[in-house]
Amino acid sequence: MLGEKALAFLTFPQVFSSVPRPAYALAIVCPWGVILRESSLHCIMGGYSVLLAGRLGRWAHHASCAVALLGGGRQVIIQSHRRVALDLRIGIISDVHGNYVALRTVLEHMGDIDSLWCLGDLVGYGPQPNECIDLVRQYPHLCIPGNHDWGMLGRLDAESFNYEARTVLEWTRKNLTSSNLSYMEGLPVTMKAFGQCFTLVHASPRDPMWEYLLDLFDAAECFPLFRSRYCFVGHTHVPLIFRDMSGVVKAALPEPGELIKLNVWPKMETTDDDGGPRMIINPGSVGQPRDGDPRAAFMVLDVPENATIADWDWTANLVFGRVEYQIGETQDIMRSLGFPSKLVSRLDLGL
Repeated sequence: MLGEKALAFLTFPQVFSSVPRPAYALAIVCPWGVILRESSLHCIMGGYSVLLAGRLGRWAHHASCAVALLGGGRQVIIQSHRRVALDLRIGIISDVHGNYVALRTVLEHMGDIDSLWCLGDLVGYGPQPNECIDLVRQYPHLCIPGNHDWGMLGRLDAESFNYEARTVLEWTRKNLTSSNLSYMEGLPVTMKAFGQCFTLVHASPRDPMWEYLLDLFDAAECFPLFRSRYCFVGHTHVPLIFRDMSGVVKAALPEPGELIKLNVWPKMETTDDDGGPRMIINPGSVGQPRDGDPRAAFMVLDVPENATIADWDWTANLVFGRVEYQIGETQDIMRSLGFPSKLVSRLDLGL
């Protein structure tokens, strides 16, 4: 389903170019998984996985794409091209936990992004779950659920959560809007992006909801369980990168501003090439960091303009970031709602 504003759907191959400015959104579904701009498009077309990305004015062209025209009825002129040129900037977040002040600050700090990938736990612990979900839904995005999301939906035993967490989940369930509740109920457990290049899962490929990937042994056992070159996870609230090079697994804590090179060829799902190490990547937590640093954590994936299908040159840059936010603003709201004091105080400590 392409949304209420979808005016037409053209099956491939079709010919297409640009929308007259002020431009409306153009959504493109391709075998290699790229969509150009429209919020909350979660689609699987003909078995092709979908990445939501692309600012208006940045065009992707390919001879075998399906196109949905979205917006106010503007006429679209269509032309075909062999070459696909991309210039994408994708924000990657996890474990927002109802902390709207932190999420808002992170997105402001990221600046202009084409797409947002959320690795689960939009709700739980924090006092503004509706605001967080509403904000994420404003972006072209991919989102999967975490254990707190499922706990709120009643898909996990409430006794699996400690008292403080369970208290907030019960409050969240009562206060979530019907629209946001339906949205959360529809999230898939895992997703693929850029064809088979990226797997998105909340906790781990072995246990999508509960496993905490913090040591080399567990990470080594998880690498055979997914075929993508890269797997993004959250859940631990700790930024961490595991690299598997020919069966040797190493771990590293990313530093703010650190740049990591990725090979994002869309069909990359095996290691029978020189594409570099496979990785399990955790961007840390936006809303409740637990690595002793209270600043909100996130990552940004830049696929440069010279990344093209024609040349198979798909080197991208992944950057880890931290940003301070007004912790006291979130804490004041938590106190006013009578949230457990332990959840309020831990935000100061990053624990």
